[in-house]
Amino acid sequence: MKINLAFFSFGISLLATGFFVADVVADETVQSNEMNIYELYSWRYEGEWVFKVLPNKSSKYTNDEVFDAKNALHGVNGLEAKVAKMPVGTTFVWIGVSRDAVTQPKDGDGRKLELPPKDEQAVIIDWMRTKKMELIIEPK
Repeated sequence: MKINLAFFSFGISLLATGFFVADVVADETVQSNEMNIYELYSWRYEGEWVFKVLPNKSSKYTNDEVFDAKNALHGVNGLEAKVAKMPVGTTFVWIGVSRDAVTQPKDGDGRKLELPPKDEQAVIIDWMRTKKMELIIEPK
């Protein structure tokens, strides 16, 4: 009888722990989906529009972080492929002009942040809207 009671108690403990873990995981998922904010950067390089999507953070990204070729998205198709994998409701802040810490790379190759022409912006804006993404352009 003592053995059965011990197994019963152990089973209850496992169930309680399992439910607790499931609740924590569910809560983390909700929290992570609430704050999907990314910074979107764009510049023209060798005749092509290049984009970079970086998680929003409290400090500014350095030139090296923004203009680093790793994870650079080439053309609107490259941007769309990246964004399509992100959760519905993601917000992008498109930083289209150079800010204090982000002007051009140290190697001086002439890259600078800028927005594509209005017609190309409209294509991106419309596409993001169909994917239920929010796009904020700075400056307007």
